Amino acid sequence: MEHEFREFSTSPLPSSITTDEINKSSRMARYERPPTAVAMSNCQSPTTVPSVNSRQTEAERRLLLEKDISDAHEKGFWVCRLWQLLLTLNITIILITIVLILLLIFIIGPLSPYKTYGQSCKALSCNPAHGLVCSTKSICLCPSTDSYWSRNETGCRRCPSGWSIVNGKCIFVSTFNLNWSDAITYCKSFTAQLLTLSTTKLYSSLTLSQINNLVSSNTNYFIGLSEQPSDS
Repeated sequence: MEHEFREFSTSPLPSSITTDEINKSSRMARYERPPTAVAMSNCQSPTTVPSVNSRQTEAERRLLLEKDISDAHEKGFWVCRLWQLLLTLNITIILITIVLILLLIFIIGPLSPYKTYGQSCKALSCNPAHGLVCSTKSICLCPSTDSYWSRNETGCRRCPSGWSIVNGKCIFVSTFNLNWSDAITYCKSFTAQLLTLSTTKLYSSLTLSQINNLVSSNTNYFIGLSEQPSDS
């Protein structure tokens, strides 16, 4: 068998891209500018950096200011609370003191005149409104020898003229004779009480001259014990 060699020729493929277009595309690929976003991220203008720094500084200042305001509010709150507590404590102490004083006055009562009578002037002052004076022995007594401390202990009373003080009582021994009813009426005219005492009980109280002049042995006398009004 004989083989025959045949030559085949292939025609070139049709192409729509010309040489000029290829060269043009290669030049564009070589000298094409990068995207704007990439260029802006890599290269910044010198005026942008200070503006960013100033914004950051302003934000930091605002944060510091807000923090200072918050701290000031917190400290002021605690200061106000402390002041309120101190004020409440002082008011409570004052109210308790007033209540205790009122209770003390209500329970014990004010110092009555009879409490100072016969007591030391060094510890308690004598009440001049009730006629008490401090004697030479520093004892609160009635001011004169013809005055006495009243039976109801409301002040010093002065004995009427002709009456005598016997053991702190104002008594009257008459030099004239009266029957029982007349003696009672006479004593009532002086707001006094009529009592009958034996002479032996008067010896320790009356002076020797009174005993010799007024009192006779084995004789009973009507003695008017005093309880005079305040103006007597």
